[in-house]
Amino acid sequence: MRQKPLLYIETSVFGFYFDEEPRNAFRREMAVAMFNQVRLGILDATTSSRTVL
Repeated sequence: MRQKPLLYIETSVFGFYFDEEPRNAFRREMAVAMFNQVRLGILDATTSSRTVL
């Protein structure tokens, strides 16, 4: 059985998820897609314990 990829999510990715600036639209779209894949169990993710959610 294949393991799911484990992603380390750098803290700026959380910022892009909520960023509404038109110049960051692509980054926001990619962040939303990545978090959806984590939510669906396609990917596993981790981040620094210093990241405040």
